[in-house]
Amino acid sequence: MVQVPKTFHAMKPVANRKGSPDDVPTLATLHREPSTKKVPIQIKLTAELAREFRVFCAARDLDMSAAFMLMFDEYRKARG
Repeated sequence: MVQVPKTFHAMKPVANRKGSPDDVPTLATLHREPSTKKVPIQIKLTAELAREFRVFCAARDLDMSAAFMLMFDEYRKARG
């Protein structure tokens, strides 16, 4: 059988571990260095368009990520 203590020991209150907003430097919250890390994105394409894109990149020995970045840069230049 389990022995249950007759007195309840309440936990001591824990101090705020997160700190106050004043502890965070303002510059760090307003300015972020651009990240060079690549992250995955998901887009929905028709099967035919996805196949055509893969074949296009493979025929030119071009990474699909690099092709997308080039395509997006051209699109931004054209559309502002």
